[in-house]
Amino acid sequence: GMVDAKSEAYMTALRAFVEALMRDEIEPTLGPLEGLDLAAYRARLIERFANPSLAHRTLQIAMDGSQKLPQRLLSTVRDRLQAGASIDRLAVGIAAWLTHLRGHDDAGRTVPLDDPQAEALRGLHAQAAQTADVHGMAACFTRYAPVFGDLADDERLVDALAHALETLRAKGAAGLLAGAASKL
Repeated sequence: GMVDAKSEAYMTALRAFVEALMRDEIEPTLGPLEGLDLAAYRARLIERFANPSLAHRTLQIAMDGSQKLPQRLLSTVRDRLQAGASIDRLAVGIAAWLTHLRGHDDAGRTVPLDDPQAEALRGLHAQAAQTADVHGMAACFTRYAPVFGDLADDERLVDALAHALETLRAKGAAGLLAGAASKL
């Protein structure tokens, strides 16, 4: 029915987005890796993500984000910023996690925040939500040292994050992904 078409479109957008993120923003930071065909590796990873029999629930992946984000996304963000390269898609991943901190989904259902820093992160989200504009909100998030460290107030990160948060608010997750897969 209708729901299936909707989730199908969402999955297609998500897949295209993740593929573009890996290809355009993550792979360029890796340098030549002996004997590794990056395109084939990327295709294999995407297949794994798309496999419905994988027991990893989305919430499991979102779990302990404060520990995972610095290693998995922010080190790549630093590499890209140092190279003067775009971080628009990486910022989408960060914005998605920051939105997860509010504790409910787009439909208003409660989403548990399973993180050792849960209490501080909820406070951070509440504090950021009180800033007058999305730019101030993004800047407020980056000042959370346990996650962002030396990226606090980095102008390029704040700009990219503000754009992603704004689009997420205006278009929802599916709309953001659809736009971000092709370009931002």
